[in-house]
Order: sequence, then structure tokens, then C-alpha cells
Amino acid sequence: MRTKESFMNATIVSGGITFVLGLAVTWMAFTLPTSSIGIPYAPKVFPAGLGILILGLSVFQLVKEFLRVKKTQETYTRERDPYLKPVLLTCVAALVYALVFKRIGYVPATFLFLQAELWLFGGEGRNWKVNTIVAILFSVGIYLLFAKALGVYLPRIPYLGI
Repeated sequence: MRTKESFMNATIVSGGITFVLGLAVTWMAFTLPTSSIGIPYAPKVFPAGLGILILGLSVFQLVKEFLRVKKTQETYTRERDPYLKPVLLTCVAALVYALVFKRIGYVPATFLFLQAELWLFGGEGRNWKVNTIVAILFSVGIYLLFAKALGVYLPRIPYLGI
């Protein structure tokens, strides 16, 4: 059983993970090489801004949740926090998605990630047909929008060239 001093809930876990992600994005943005033409630091501006924004929002989320927990003085247990498991499973699914993204291509990786998320948050088995249709349409639609209409490179399905 967890006591009120043990602040382990889904919001704090996700805030901590987001904070670490923000640190990584910010650090990686500042390690990008400078541009040899144009404005030397232009390639670093957007990623650094994104990382700083992620850091700020995660700190805001953590402070807000710590104040809420302190104010209400609730006792948390794993059974009483129904969002801890989905948050952790989403983190694992996102990690797997990042690892297989280039290997199997954008469309299959995004389809599998969306299927996992829709299954997790959509009721574990209910509406699997609708979830599959949504995952396929979203994956293919976004691929066509970015790769074909906007000319943004996205990894293709290996050996198929799609």
C-alpha cells in the first residue's frame, strides 16, 4: 500500500517521462551542426524551441499534480490509479514504434502503433473493426499527405517500395 508521501500516479509518471524527453530533445537540438549557408543557427531554433516547450509543459504538469496531491492528501495505490497501466503501456508502444519506424516503414509502423493505442484506450477488443479501419485510413492518409502532396520523406515499406 502506498502512503501519501509516495506520489506515484499516472500524471506524475507521464510528467517525469515527458521531462526526460524534453531534456533529450533540447540537448540533441543544441548538438545539431550549424548551417554552412544562410543563418548558421537556423537548424537549431525549432528543435530547441520544441524541447524547451516540452520541458516547460512537463514542469507545469508536475508542479500542478504535486500541489493537487499535497492539497487533497490522498493515498495512492496501483489499484486506485486506473491510468498508470495505460500510460506505461503507451510509453512502451511509443518506444517500439520509434525502434521499428525505419525498419518496417511509416505506414506499417504507424498502423501497428495506432492499433495498440486504440485497443488500449478503446476498450480492449470492442470495435476492433472500426479501430482497424481508423488505423489504416489514418496511416495511409497521412503518408499520402506528407510524402506525395507535401514532398516530405517518410520511410517506405522495405522491399515493396510503397
